[in-house]
Amino acid sequence: MGFKQALRAIGWDGKLLANVMPWVGEPNHVHRCTSYNSDDPITIKRQADNMQMVGIDGVILTWRGIDANGGWDQRVAINWVSELSKRNMLFAYMPDPNLLKYKKNPAISDTNEIIRQFKDPSVQTILNSSTYMAEGYVFDFLTGYHVDWNAVKAVIPKINALMRHVGYEWPGLAGVSGVNSNHKNPNMKVPGIAFGFNDGGMPLPKGVTDETLVTGRDYNTSVWGVGPARVNDPQAGKYFMDVIDGIAASSYARLAKYAAIVTWNDYDEGTDIESFVAGLTGVRIG
Repeated sequence: MGFKQALRAIGWDGKLLANVMPWVGEPNHVHRCTSYNSDDPITIKRQADNMQMVGIDGVILTWRGIDANGGWDQRVAINWVSELSKRNMLFAYMPDPNLLKYKKNPAISDTNEIIRQFKDPSVQTILNSSTYMAEGYVFDFLTGYHVDWNAVKAVIPKINALMRHVGYEWPGLAGVSGVNSNHKNPNMKVPGIAFGFNDGGMPLPKGVTDETLVTGRDYNTSVWGVGPARVNDPQAGKYFMDVIDGIAASSYARLAKYAAIVTWNDYDEGTDIESFVAGLTGVRIG
């Protein structure tokens, strides 16, 4: 049994990748989950154990670059690749908007900043490893920014950028009709599946695990405090299965070599499946 079962039932026969957030336990930040550190090799081993038990073949890492929190995200990437390489699992980068929002030199263009990041020796080592997706896919999640990926590829030929809603799909907050319309794009290389979305309520203070101990939690406010909460109700798996049906209806998505599950552990937006999987497998993560 695993998350691929529903996909196999519609004739899809590829590899399933999980989107992983790197920031659990990072210094000077608070997130909904505080029970582990994302850069801990033992934690990563347990996460990989659970992934394999439910049919997940690799990781797409949301990545804020080599500079974030003193190199935290890149340390997470290095530790993930080390573990995945032992299991013949796959890895890919998904640059996050914060990579460009907080770039060290504001005067540098967004494209040149991406080139600087991906030319870093530790990033190059990962890109050129057998663990990185053979197609060299980089998942552009740089909402609000524009990168000239042709210019990036001229400098770093390994990279093949996939654009959101075109080359890859990222459900969760989006409605089923829009997701399944995107799945019909002829350029769709990595269709996406998800169970739902809920960014209501502020994170607990670090170390606090019982919400009853904290006053002021507001589920009418987004977890990021920037507006009302947004919710896409899973409806007993209906959203998930409707997206699967949309993949079945698309010759491009159904025949894709890969699919992505959104997300493994984004507790802040409520798309995480990590806790559910741990309950199935009995493998403790946090």
